[in-house]
Amino acid sequence: MLNAPDIPEYAVYKSYIDISEVSLVDTKWNPGSKAVNLELWKYDPMLFAKNGVVDPISLALCFEGNADERIEASIEEYLEDYKW
Repeated sequence: MLNAPDIPEYAVYKSYIDISEVSLVDTKWNPGSKAVNLELWKYDPMLFAKNGVVDPISLALCFEGNADERIEASIEEYLEDYKW
């Protein structure tokens, strides 16, 4: 039900990045830019990642409280299909 985002998204431990060195880019006005969305996490997402992909529990928690029913359904489906 959901397409991949147009802009790549990455989770980063907030202590590993100096936010003052990050530029905000409005992709509407800079369509050719190599922009990414950064999520700043309270812990290092690589602690539980496999092959550079965030673990399913952390992913599900990122979307907790999201009102979009498509996202809720996709997360439920992902967790059901995940090989624990």
